[in-house]
Amino acid sequence: MVAVDVREPSIDSYNHNRQSRVVGHVADVSVLSPAKLDRLAGRRLDPVGVIGGPPCQSFSRAAHSGDDVHRHELPLEFARLLNGFNRRSPVKFFVFENVPGLVKNKHKTRYKSIVNAFGKAGFSVHAELLNASSFGVAQDQPG
Repeated sequence: MVAVDVREPSIDSYNHNRQSRVVGHVADVSVLSPAKLDRLAGRRLDPVGVIGGPPCQSFSRAAHSGDDVHRHELPLEFARLLNGFNRRSPVKFFVFENVPGLVKNKHKTRYKSIVNAFGKAGFSVHAELLNASSFGVAQDQPG
């Protein structure tokens, strides 16, 4: 229906792989709303599900980004958008992809606040650590 990323090269790549139906747009999630996403999609969105993956650099074990507040807050922005869509029309599921470092001790408080935000948006959370290579992705990053 619609895809967003703040980085133009990411959107260029996304759209290149979907040439018959360009749906990717450069946008900052922190300033989006369901209404703005409607405008980007060219129609009212009532999604059955929402899939997102806020940047993982600040939660990665290899991160050296310090306390990058903007990136730390993006999972909460994802929850805010879920809440907006869920109030409009029930969203049956969401997928939130990130890195194993998010559930480690260093980010325990932040992780709890993210789970609480999803709860306030009307969802219960079932968390799993998965390896993308188990699903045919040419990348092996065990949890």
